[in-house]
Amino acid sequence: MDEWIISVDDHLIEPPNVWTDRLPAKYRDTGPRWVSDEHGESWLFEETRRIPLDAMGTGGAIWPKENRPQMFTPLSWSEVAPACYDPKARVEAMNTDRELAALCFPNMAGFAGSLFQRAKDKDLALLCIQAYNDWYLDEWVAAYPGRFIGMGLVPFWDGDLAAAEAERVIEKGARALSISQAPHKIGFPSVTDPHWDPLLSVMNDARLSLCMHLGSGMSAVEEDSSADWTTRMRDAIKNNDLSEVAKRAGISTEEMNRKRKMLPGTSTSLLGARMGSASLTDWLESDNFERYPNLKLVLSENGVGWIPSVLSLADWTETLNRTAEPKEGPLPSDIFREHIFGCFIHEPITSKLIDEIGADNIMVETDFPHTATNWPHSLDRVRECVAGLPADVQHKIIRGNAERVFDFVPSEPPALVA
Repeated sequence: MDEWIISVDDHLIEPPNVWTDRLPAKYRDTGPRWVSDEHGESWLFEETRRIPLDAMGTGGAIWPKENRPQMFTPLSWSEVAPACYDPKARVEAMNTDRELAALCFPNMAGFAGSLFQRAKDKDLALLCIQAYNDWYLDEWVAAYPGRFIGMGLVPFWDGDLAAAEAERVIEKGARALSISQAPHKIGFPSVTDPHWDPLLSVMNDARLSLCMHLGSGMSAVEEDSSADWTTRMRDAIKNNDLSEVAKRAGISTEEMNRKRKMLPGTSTSLLGARMGSASLTDWLESDNFERYPNLKLVLSENGVGWIPSVLSLADWTETLNRTAEPKEGPLPSDIFREHIFGCFIHEPITSKLIDEIGADNIMVETDFPHTATNWPHSLDRVRECVAGLPADVQHKIIRGNAERVFDFVPSEPPALVA
């Protein structure tokens, strides 16, 4: 039985010097920078954007859960655990969790770089994307070979630029790229548009993976030009007042209170089925996999329990339509099993759905340090989900599929003192 997992969806918090150390001097006053003043601590980007730590879903995973709120969100850098931004501390936390390797998504930049995709100054935005990629690959991934899977961001506004940056980060060791779950919802062409062909061609030739993280089709972090944002949010948390959260979500406080019929985080966890099914449908409706037969797509943090229902309905409808309009070719479920992969944090129903999803199409994730994580018990929770399956199938899900999908060779498990 495997004693270590590979997570294909973790997160990190970019340290303040990622951009200030790398951007040209003329952008130091407009690029991402960390400020601390009488109104609190926050990121500034371009002229007025303030992105407080709280808006980044950082969670408080490595604090004992009994000593923190369920949805703990740091509001100052001193409250952020080093494992969120320091690779040495992260590896120590991974060892505690029996996590052999991790693929990490950015937070402040947005899971697919949405902050920079929406920037006014596209020259600055491209430099910010490149700076993040260089930091993650050169300083995070390279610090502990075999413990982190390299992944890059690309600019969405120009297909040729996206392809060029993909080639650059692949040369530096990236095994995947993070793309939007729904680019058409954030001002860019749909995945069915030829706009993406240069990027898809690069990934097809490299036989590497595209990762679509839950929420990457939304504005990952809302900007607020008022200087007292963090002060208001701290007071809101203290007083259990959801008005500021409602404002960020673009809904009324009354609607937010109605949504609280479920516990905090529950509705968010259900977004995987809603957004994941829509994204999967977009890709199945495209001809991308026919034109790019080596393309691989990972549905990051979207869960897996809903997948059989979507595939069953898609197959049935396609079969029905083919009786009226004869057509050769694979069914949607065939395309899925050849090209698309789902991931779960903790779904005990997984073991019952292996035949419908495919043993080769499921991977695991810890979501550390976000509040959905099972740290430091991720291995135990994953084992609950694969209990009763043959040993070879368990191995695929726990780590084998991740090694294959990302063409990744992990390091040997560290020797730990019991």
